[in-house]
Amino acid sequence: MSAVYIVKTLKNIERNNNVALAAWSRNWEEVCEGYELKGRAEYFTSGKWKEFVDNLPENKDENPKGAILITVEKIKKLA
Repeated sequence: MSAVYIVKTLKNIERNNNVALAAWSRNWEEVCEGYELKGRAEYFTSGKWKEFVDNLPENKDENPKGAILITVEKIKKLA
């Protein structure tokens, strides 16, 4: 995940790096498949993860301040 517009998220990670993300299938209205990912987040302003997000096509016209690496520790099926 690249850090472009997420100042509040970075402050939250500094205080507590436990994170949870929810992801749903693109056609969730038809399939209704989703997962919750729980883990720990780390923020990088240099190094290989920062270089990785700098080179993502989605970030071509952006200037990511850093990269957030999430190590997933638990996956739960939501639907």
